[in-house]
Amino acid sequence: PGIYVKLNKHEDLRRFLGRLDVFLTLYNDEDKAELLRFPSAPPESFVQEENGVTTSVYDDDLRKRYETGLQEALAPAGERPEKFSLSNTMAARKNVFMKKKVDKTASLREALHNYAKVGEFLMLDAAQYSAAHEVLKDGLAKCQEAMAKGAGGCELLHVLLSRKITVLYGRYRYAADTPEHAAELLLSARNTLENVNEEDRDHNFQLLTAGILEGLGYVYLFPPKPKNPDFVLPGDNSAANLFRQEIAVLTKMPDWETASPALLDAHWKALARIEGADGSESGLVSVCLSATPLCDAFNALGSALEAELKQVLKTGDQEVSDHPNLFKDGELAYQLSIRTGKELLSSSDENVGRSHLSLGTLYMLAGRNDDAARELKGCMPTYLKGLGADHPRVAWPHHRLGEVFWLQAKEMEEADKEGGMAKLLEAQKEAQRAFDIRVKAFPPEANFGGHFRDASQKLLQDISAYIEARAGV
Repeated sequence: PGIYVKLNKHEDLRRFLGRLDVFLTLYNDEDKAELLRFPSAPPESFVQEENGVTTSVYDDDLRKRYETGLQEALAPAGERPEKFSLSNTMAARKNVFMKKKVDKTASLREALHNYAKVGEFLMLDAAQYSAAHEVLKDGLAKCQEAMAKGAGGCELLHVLLSRKITVLYGRYRYAADTPEHAAELLLSARNTLENVNEEDRDHNFQLLTAGILEGLGYVYLFPPKPKNPDFVLPGDNSAANLFRQEIAVLTKMPDWETASPALLDAHWKALARIEGADGSESGLVSVCLSATPLCDAFNALGSALEAELKQVLKTGDQEVSDHPNLFKDGELAYQLSIRTGKELLSSSDENVGRSHLSLGTLYMLAGRNDDAARELKGCMPTYLKGLGADHPRVAWPHHRLGEVFWLQAKEMEEADKEGGMAKLLEAQKEAQRAFDIRVKAFPPEANFGGHFRDASQKLLQDISAYIEARAGV
């Protein structure tokens, strides 16, 4: 009865409370949402530790207020009652929230924080990318207006809102404005950070610095094709090096700004050898500034190294085996992302699932299809639990499994092994599931995601045609 949370890390507790806060706020229950606004480090009276396990128990009065409805609301996405369906209520609740909670708030900074918070929820949890862009863009406009009028304390919020908008571009390729908009926002935000006083450069400042480095890294990884002829990306960096800098910030490396690329490279690789005081693989906690961004940063570095590998493979008749160091570096980055998530977050966290997905894709590039299938299957339980079966991100492992099962079926046929047709049917099933999710999430009239839908449709058609041809033989 009520809400009872057993967690191994305070990081998990903060993330849980943050999501619950946003959920309740979106459902316009301010009384309940207010009760969940704890400081970043939970007070001792709220958190108890026994034998290394962090336990949180709400008091009796609070527990009684939450007994009705909240357990249903917090059930896995696929098990929530229809009354809690995001698709049915998100747009209406968002409008109520924006009018009652933001526009009439007494605190400007709280209002801007709420724009960022709701935008992130819509983007990451609800996969409502256009709605997230609308909320974040409105918040950024209000922030810029306040700064122009001389309102104090908005500089870091300007950076925060800019950063969250660029996540839409970097991770989801969503760009409703001109293609260079994300880069311009990030460069402006970086200038804002550089002008922050030394005494204000606290924990949150470091996290924002890391976020800007990641955002710029994604811009370099997926460079825009500017419509503005005067726009030029600074040519003094690379995606991989920006991600290395981000990791340096998040692992408290001194003087990271002046460190050479070679030193930054040695630093992140050395993290793989850190052990806990008892010799266990739990040493990352001693150097980690924040677990979720570090998990993401390792994944981003792996993506950049994988992109470099793909680029060199295009230059001639070469294979992955011709560049073993580049492949091993990418593999290590993804493995460190998985390790960070398992040690500091939870093995069931969707960020861990994403890193399994990324590692599986790298193995596909190297032709290691059995390893790829293992990692892609490892992604699925965390995605299903954390996101729900119909979330657009869940289409990715289904799509990749369709590809890798098809490759495995061809390998079996070439080796005259039995089971090739069964594997083809598995591939067709996965491709069908990916297409079903994407056609629902990105219908033809949507202004985003059509290329994802079309890719899954083509994969399904190609596999089906191949099965038909084999059946004819």
